Amino acid sequence: MISNKIRVDNNLSEDDDDVPQLSIETLKTLQEFYAETEAQEKKINENWKLSQFWYDKRTSETLAKEVFLNAIEKLKTSTHFNVACVSCPTLFKTLHFYLKEAKQHTEIDNFSELVNKIDIKLFEYDKRFEIYGEDFKFYDYKNPLDFDSKLEQYFDLIISDPPYLSQECHLKTAMTIRKIAKNDLKLIVCTGAVMEDLLAASLKLRLCSFIPRHERNLANEFKCYANYQTFYLDN
Repeated sequence: MISNKIRVDNNLSEDDDDVPQLSIETLKTLQEFYAETEAQEKKINENWKLSQFWYDKRTSETLAKEVFLNAIEKLKTSTHFNVACVSCPTLFKTLHFYLKEAKQHTEIDNFSELVNKIDIKLFEYDKRFEIYGEDFKFYDYKNPLDFDSKLEQYFDLIISDPPYLSQECHLKTAMTIRKIAKNDLKLIVCTGAVMEDLLAASLKLRLCSFIPRHERNLANEFKCYANYQTFYLDN
């Protein structure tokens, strides 16, 4: 959600002549824009027709902390940390909240230092998420290589939750992951337990102890898989 707090200082000194000033009409337009954006965000509810199943708060928070601890580790030797959420908008919304709105996290030390160094992108079919601007990338797993070439070999960490428990969906999502991943990619996939053998064969993932849960109980058993020793998902 974009902040709608706008501070206007009417006591400008002569030294402030070069500071851009907004007219009342412009301020009103901005406030209306922020209000509309906030209203749009609140309208993005789970859509089962798109095979959307929102994570519960504990799952989103745990995955977000995993992302941030990976960022801290990577930023010891790098200037930026790039994260892709592939078909997992619930996690993206949580990451976006901490990085773009709150800009703080009570459980992560020196979190403010990470804010401008982490780039998050959402690869998602649901165009309601276009309200997130450049952070949203329209994605249809049926066309796995149809995305901006600038994102090839761009991401340090990818979290994926393919929308369908089918071999086709997972293999095509894997094609996307390989194309946008850096050579030292860290990968997390949350999906049904029935896909375990396929994930091991196609992406060399192993089972983690962490169990993703959803706001609504699902009939299928859900699991979490990764290609590295995680911070939070193997306890």
